[in-house]
Amino acid sequence: MKKTLLALGILTILLYACKDEDVINSPELTSTQATQDHLFAEQVFNDVGRIVEEGFFSSGINQSCASYQLMNADTANADTLIINFGTTNCLHNAKLRKGKINITYTGGYHDSLTVITTTFDNYYVNNNLVQGERVVTNKGRNLSGNMWF
Repeated sequence: MKKTLLALGILTILLYACKDEDVINSPELTSTQATQDHLFAEQVFNDVGRIVEEGFFSSGINQSCASYQLMNADTANADTLIINFGTTNCLHNAKLRKGKINITYTGGYHDSLTVITTTFDNYYVNNNLVQGERVVTNKGRNLSGNMWF
C-alpha cells in the first residue's frame, strides 16, 4: 500500500491513501484509518521540518547520503537550498529516503519575518511519496521572549 502525502501551509496536511473496501464501508474502521493517516502525515511533516533545520545549520556535515546545494547565496533576493537524497533509497535519520527537498528562504532561519518555503521533487520517505508545499514564517519573539513561527 503506497501513500501519497500532500502538505499545504504550516499545519494543514492532506493525505491520500489506498484503502481496503472493508475500511471504506465500516465507519469505525474509517475513523481508525483516518487517525492513523493523520498521525503518519504529522510525523512526515515534522520530519521534513527537522531535515530543513538540519540543512540550515549543518549543511550536511556528518550526513552520509544527502548532498546539499546552496544557490543564489546573496542578500538581494531569496536563496535556495536543495537537499538531494539521490534516486535510490538511502538511510538518513533512520528512514529510507530518495528524491529532493527544495527550500527557498528570504533570510536567516532565526531572522524575524524570514519565510521558508519547502517543496518536494520526487521525494519519498520509507517508500511513501511526499508532495506539496510547506511554508513557515518566522514571526520574531512572542511576549515571553520565545521565537515563534
